[in-house]
This record gives sequence, C-alpha cells and structure tokens, in this order.
Amino acid sequence: MKNILQCIIEFNLDHEIIEGESARKHYPQHPLQSGEFMVLDKQAGYIKPELSVLSAARKAEELGSKIYRYSRVESIHPHSDGVTVIVDNKKYMFEKVIVTAGPWLSHMLPNYKEIFEINRLLLAWFAAKDIQQFTPERFPIFVRLNDDINLFGVPSLDGNMVKLAPVTGKGDGFIQDPDNVDRNVKVEDLQGLIEGVRKYLPDLIPEPVRVSAYMDGFTTDHHPVVGFAPQSQNVLVLGGFSGHGFKMAPVMGKIAADLVIDGCTPHNIQHLNPNRFTNARF
Repeated sequence: MKNILQCIIEFNLDHEIIEGESARKHYPQHPLQSGEFMVLDKQAGYIKPELSVLSAARKAEELGSKIYRYSRVESIHPHSDGVTVIVDNKKYMFEKVIVTAGPWLSHMLPNYKEIFEINRLLLAWFAAKDIQQFTPERFPIFVRLNDDINLFGVPSLDGNMVKLAPVTGKGDGFIQDPDNVDRNVKVEDLQGLIEGVRKYLPDLIPEPVRVSAYMDGFTTDHHPVVGFAPQSQNVLVLGGFSGHGFKMAPVMGKIAADLVIDGCTPHNIQHLNPNRFTNARF
C-alpha cells in the first residue's frame, strides 16, 4: 500500500482513501480487518480480452498484415542477412522480427532460459448470495493483500459469477514445457483461495462453480524484457511481462513499432533492457 500511495502522489492519480464506516457503507462486500483501509483508483476498470484481441487482429489485417493462423513457430535464426523463421517446416525470411511469444519465449530464444520461468496459475469463479452486490457498478475490480491472503477479483460481467484468483506472481508451481501444462485443478490447489473467500468475501459462496489453470511467463525480477536481443539488432524481444502484459499491450506495440522502424522510442524503457541480466549467457 505504501508503493501504491507513493505512485498516487508521484503521478497525481485520481483516487480516494476509504476506511471505517465509509468502507462498510460503500463496499460492504469487503469486510476490513483491524488496521486495513482501501485505496480506490478512479481510473481503474476492466477490458474483455477476447474482443480486444479479435479487434486488434482484424485491424492489423485491414492495414495490410498477414496472419498465419494455427501455425507453429518452430525456431528463429538471426544472421547477417536478416532473420530466418521456421514455421510448420517452412522457411520465411525477414529483415527484422518482433518476438512476443509469452510462455514460449525461451523456446523461441533459448538464451533466455536462465532469466525466464513459467508459472502455473489458477482462476476460479464463485456464485454469490446476492449477485446484485457484485455488479460492476457496485463492486470494482480489486486486489487484496495482507499477511495471509493475496487475491484479485473482477465483478460479475455475466450476471452469474465473480472471477477470483491469487495475485499474479503467486503461482502454484513451475512449468517445464508450456505445450504440456497440467490443466487439471485439484481440490487441494484451491484451499487457499476458498479460505480467502470464506474470510474476506463472505457474501460469495466459497465453493467455486468453475475453475481453470493457465500459465504466464516471468522474468527473475518480474519486469519484462523490451529491446533488441543481445548481440542482435534484428530480433526485438517483448516478453516476461509477469502477468501485466495484456494491459500494457497498446503502448508496448507502439514501442515495438518505434524500435523496428526508427531504432529508438520516446518512451523510457531503459529499466527493461534485456542486457540488465548480467549473469545470463547471451
């Protein structure tokens, strides 16, 4: 919370600090423990990823891009004449490539294995005793952190269920092969989440009605790598966003375009430079 408040001050963010009786009045879904308070980000919200991805893909095609659907990138080989990409046993030559492979980053660029790991993460959906308490107008997206819980949630967008999950970065295990992630969710995997709902969201029924396992790629410092691969000026890498990539996709797309076209960007990305991992064997 100290970091959040520091960012609010530094960037002059529209917010409200809520505690005590005001918290009970405005957001009774979140019973506060002793010493807890809320910080309301008045610019926060949600976006539906499926429609966002579809819209971006269709717009790209309208602007002249060609999408190879259901195609597997097998390997990427930079060389003095450009970059060779092997896709479904076919060779394609490019002057430059942008690699945004998500959990498959180290498969595409093996030199990143030492700074990159894949976490298995869980999502769960819960029914409510009164779903009207959890509509977007009454129940904003949230993150709740204290000594015994790390939880984020989304209001009911379908009028039936509320989506909850442990805060990204608190996965329940490492994944060696992203092509073979275990999608089965065991009861014991959910115990921490269920206990968190029972204690901190008592107006939800604590047994989930739907669960899902997914994965995300993390760097060792939980900050992404954005820049040209070491020892290569024709392979631009954007990866390891550690659970934050989707919401930053528009500006990161602009940064990628700046770098491949102009070789520079007005955005400050020095702290995301791939070369910061001095122990990696690039």
